This record gives sequence, structure tokens and C-alpha cells, in this order.
Amino acid sequence: MALTNCTINSTSVEVTPSQALGSGVANQVLTITPNTGYRVAAADFAQNTDLTVAPFVNSIQNITLANSSTAYAADNTVTVTVDLKDTFNPGTNNHTFTIDIDGAAILVKDVPRTLSGVFNVTVNNAVTAASNQAYSASGSVGETKDLFTRTVTATGGNYFEVAPTIEVATGDVSNYVITATPNGTGTNHTATTFDVDGIIPFITDTADVINIDARAVAIPVATNQIRAYSHDTSQMTYALTKRTFKAYGDVGAKFKIAITRTGDSHTYNFTTEDFTSASTDSGNLTIGSDGTYETLIAYPAVSADVTYTITLTAVSPTTLSLGNLSNPFTISRAGFINLTVNASSASRTFQSKVIAYTNHAGTTINHSGGANAIRQQSGHDYSGGNDSEFNFTITIDDDEAFVFKSNALASSISLDSGDYSVQPNDLTRAVFSEGSITAARAADGSGNANQLLTITGTAWYNNQMGTANTAINFNIDEFCNLPSSGGGGSGTILSYVADFYNTNGQYTGTHYLHLTQTCQSGNAAVTCMNFANLNGKWVRVRLISQGCSSTEYVAQIGSSSTTFNPTVYASGDTYYNSRTNAENSQGGITC
Repeated sequence: MALTNCTINSTSVEVTPSQALGSGVANQVLTITPNTGYRVAAADFAQNTDLTVAPFVNSIQNITLANSSTAYAADNTVTVTVDLKDTFNPGTNNHTFTIDIDGAAILVKDVPRTLSGVFNVTVNNAVTAASNQAYSASGSVGETKDLFTRTVTATGGNYFEVAPTIEVATGDVSNYVITATPNGTGTNHTATTFDVDGIIPFITDTADVINIDARAVAIPVATNQIRAYSHDTSQMTYALTKRTFKAYGDVGAKFKIAITRTGDSHTYNFTTEDFTSASTDSGNLTIGSDGTYETLIAYPAVSADVTYTITLTAVSPTTLSLGNLSNPFTISRAGFINLTVNASSASRTFQSKVIAYTNHAGTTINHSGGANAIRQQSGHDYSGGNDSEFNFTITIDDDEAFVFKSNALASSISLDSGDYSVQPNDLTRAVFSEGSITAARAADGSGNANQLLTITGTAWYNNQMGTANTAINFNIDEFCNLPSSGGGGSGTILSYVADFYNTNGQYTGTHYLHLTQTCQSGNAAVTCMNFANLNGKWVRVRLISQGCSSTEYVAQIGSSSTTFNPTVYASGDTYYNSRTNAENSQGGITC
């Protein structure tokens, strides 16, 4: 039996000796469980036990494999159901059956992903096969798959003055490799074939929409017009980018191109391929014998966001006849985009904090602005390699020991997405996948026990950068107990955790209670009472931040550290053993 990257358990059942099992003995179910970092699917395992030979021929009816949930899901296991024959008589001896199940779990990163959607075709004076057709492909991340091929053909007497276009209207354009092949140029351009391949993404994408637009016009009599242009106007990254500009028109028609950059109003010099303060343009350009003019425009690298305005001007006697095409038109460009990590605490003032980043090869990543590491440019996506992997460490020294809430005695714990927040929390942020996260405590450089905290993130991936800087922040207070003195010399605030309920008995959230040594009753300061065993009791309180104007709450207290000595209001302070008693009481904080 060969099982790879997974384990299988065993099971047993007691039966009546020297008697056929009958229908009363349940099927025996074994479970194949993947190792950490792996996933399983029933289709990847085979039942290879020969049930026609002893000892199985008389004892086992059949063996079946199935998924416990969904193939390759995080919670999925493979169940192996052994159906014992009702006629099997075990006699007076114990029987051990070793079955042969073969297969392997696969790494999480190797779980098949899917890229699918529909494509629509809009035509005018042209024909094609049916529109609104579905496409789908599955495979390993970064694998290229054929999706579909579609040809649009102009009807008789028409041609494509404007080349048919294809657009990924919904979805990530970087997941597609699209080739457009026209059958001719100028008035001979009567058909275009689109071949669409997909690159399997890191995250399954099943709702993409691709639009093909093919609008043919009547083959014209000779004129002197610029009729159309094509230029990629999608957002560019910060790096040097070259894009082709192509104009369509009558043979011999003349025109100029001018490109102006926002911010400094510099114009593009077509000779030096740079932007200058002098007023420059392309000079006279002429439509060739194939009805087109084509040139390559180089957009230099930038560090800040910028917009370019491209303007076409006809040279007399040529005229522009661009139809619905905009003139001028613009292209936007994103500068450097940062993905950073940080750690903070409302209860501690760190003595020191050091943040470091490495790439997949363990090489230190260059930093910009201290701990702000520039990872990739806007629009960059995970392409199947390791170029977008990053690792990080956050090393924090405090003057009080770190104690983990989940296990006060542990030297290290695992963290998850509940222990950090991401800003901005909207569609402008980077798309990333979480790797492993651990928090470990140790003695600091001076030998102070557990006063050094290290947060380590490994095998994180930038799947795609957004259009705004993204910051991942770990709140130390989420997984570490509050210090008895506030940490880092920050003060002497004593804190408790409380589950808050409004006067209608509805849960409103969990908060830290900061209970001070001086309390207020009416307009007079009073001495606070100390409760040594407040944990688990119910009180009527108001949030300090809201003062006496706030709604009164009922709260159940739970201590966040055994070293804390809580203080509460003296006036009317009564604690209760149940929420009902607290809600029905008239005691509590008054103002």
C-alpha cells in the first residue's frame, strides 16, 4: 500500500463469534487525511485490493472511496468505506484485513485551478458563429490552456475599417494570451481570427466575460481621410513601456501626433523618445499603400502617477473622420506601489521594532522609506514562478514579557488572518495570499525572559498589486496579554476584556475596559472599589470613551491577565451572577 503526503487510520468492530455477520454490522469507514500543506481528492486515490482472493473473497463485498466535502477543499478528506459481507462467519478468531489503497495528496499550490467564463460577439455588416458561448479550462497555476478560437467575417462589399477588437470586460486581462490575425490590410481586411489562450490563475476565476466587437463598413471610394486609429490605452506600470500606435486611412493621407504629459506639460520627442519642455510632435506622417501607418511609442519609466494626452491633427488637405473614436484620448499610469507589514499595540510602547523582507531566494529586498519595501509595480501578477513570493520578519523588544492569550506557557504560536488587518480595505489594495505566520517569544539581548517577540511570515505571494499602497498590520493586543504596566513605560492602565450587551440584551461586541483609580459618581470624585474575583461576573457600565452621555450597558467581565487588579465605580456598584439579574437591576454607574 502506497500513500504519499497523507495518512490513513484503522478501525475495528466487534461481532458475534461463529455467526454470520448479517446486515446488523455497519460498514467500516477509514479516513485518508492530508499532511499539513497538502490537499486530497478521491479521484487521486485507487482501491487496488483484490477482492477475489483470500482472505477478502469471503469477507469483503466491496471498497469505495469518496470525498468528505469538496475535492481539494481545505476540510476535505477521502473516506474509504469497507462493506463487509453479510455471509462472513469469523469463527472464533480475530481477523485483520490489510487493504491496498494507493494515491497521493498534492501541495496546496498544486491544487488545480479553473479559468472560465463566457464570450460575446457584437457584429455589424459581419457574421460569425454563435455568441454568448461558455469556455473553461483547469490545470496547474501558470499553465497555459487553449480556450477558444473565433473568426469574424465582413459581409459582401464591406471591410473592417476599424480592426475588430477583443476585450476582457470582466476578469484579469493578464490571465489571457490573445492573438488577433487579420486576413488582409486596408479594404482587403475582411476577416479576423481571434485565438484565446488562458493562463491558469493562482485563484480560481469562473465569472470572466470577453467581448468581441466587429463592425464592418462599405468599401469606400477614394478619399483623403484618416478614418481610425488603434493604441493600447490600458493603465501602464511604472517601468519603461513601449506601445504601437496605428492609424488607418486613405493612401497618402497625412497627419501628426502630439503627446503631452500631465504635471509638467512636456511633450514627446519622437526622435529622442523622451519628453521635453520644447513643443514637439511627430511631424508629418503618411498613410502607406496598405492603408495604415504604424509607429512604436516609448513611454519612459516614472515614479509617480501620470497621465498622457494623445492628439491627432490632420495635415491639409487630409481630414479626420474618426467616427466614435475620441480625439484627443488619454492613458493613465501608476507609479510605485508598496506592500508593507507592520506591528502595533495600544497597550505597549515598544523599545525597538525592526522589519525585514526577503524574496523567494532568501535575498534581502531593497527598502524604500525605512520598512516600506517596494515589492512589484501596479498590475503585476503572479505568473507561475517565484518572482512574487515574499517573506518578512518583525522583531519587537519590549520592557515587559509577552504572554500569548491562547497558551500562556507556549514559546511560539501560529497566527492567521484574524490577527492582522489590511489597509486600504477596498478594491484598490493588493491581492495577496497568506503563507504561514508564527509569533515566537524569547529572551532579548539583555537576557530578559520573553521580552523579545518575533513575527515571521513565509511563503506569502503578491498575486497582483493594486492602485494604492497596501499595509498589513499585526495588532499585538489581539494575541498577547496586555502588560501589567502598559509596557514600554506607557502607564499604569489596568484592563479587562468585556462582552457588552445593550439594554435589550443584544450582544454589541467585545471591548477592553480601562478602569481607573479615580471614579466619578455624579459630579463628585469617589474612591473606587477593588474586586479580586470580578472575572465572570456581570456589571452595569458605561464606556469610558463615551462618558455619561453614553447608553448604559450590561457587561460580562473576563480578565485578560491574572496580574491585573481591576477597579470599578464605588457608587451603586454591584456585581451579579447572571446577565438577567444585571439587566433587571437598577444599580450601576450613574452620572
